[in-house]
Amino acid sequence: MLPAEVLNLFDTTRIREAAKRCGLERVIMKGKQLRLYLIGNQDSDFYKGKHFDNLMEYISWYSGKISIKQTPKGGYLLREDIHSVKDVLQAVEELRDFIGKQ
Repeated sequence: MLPAEVLNLFDTTRIREAAKRCGLERVIMKGKQLRLYLIGNQDSDFYKGKHFDNLMEYISWYSGKISIKQTPKGGYLLREDIHSVKDVLQAVEELRDFIGKQ
């Protein structure tokens, strides 16, 4: 069995890959909060396509689970119920699958 640190490293790599496919620039877990930062460039094709429409639908469907926040540098999604790297991976993969749907 591999040490937990090594398994977390593998999960972190999976998180980065899934985040890229969601149009996320950064993923930050702090305490029990997960912040998923959207692409900062508002002129990005991401905001003009189906993936962004699906993202808005996701936020609407899961409004009790996730919220969108705005900062001067751009927006991010906020989830409060995250306790581990596994939870982060699950949340980002769920978002990736929803955004990638046809």
